[in-house]
Amino acid sequence: EDGAGKTSLIRKIQGIEEYKKGRGLEYLYLNVHDEDRDDQTRCNVWILDGDPYHKGLLKFSLDAISLKDTLVMLVVDMSKPWTALDSLQKWASVVREHIDKLKIPPEEMKEMEQK
Repeated sequence: EDGAGKTSLIRKIQGIEEYKKGRGLEYLYLNVHDEDRDDQTRCNVWILDGDPYHKGLLKFSLDAISLKDTLVMLVVDMSKPWTALDSLQKWASVVREHIDKLKIPPEEMKEMEQK
């Protein structure tokens, strides 16, 4: 949802305090350190603008190859809690439509859904 704080959330996790309004499709990353293995990796973060007009940009961030290793997070604006359910349903539908267009074989899709 527009103005829900998606970019602000990731920037806060990155330790960046400055506010930046996102537009279209943003790419950010998180450096993740595994203390048990003393290993560091990079977690890619794609943030889609909260206007459904931009849903066509999902093709650049969510494809059939990377889907099995992807987490989709829906963020809602809790300053308007009465809109949260409608927002979640709308964006879940947008994501489902996009995934359906990827033409992933049913058995592979079922395996991913059960993870």
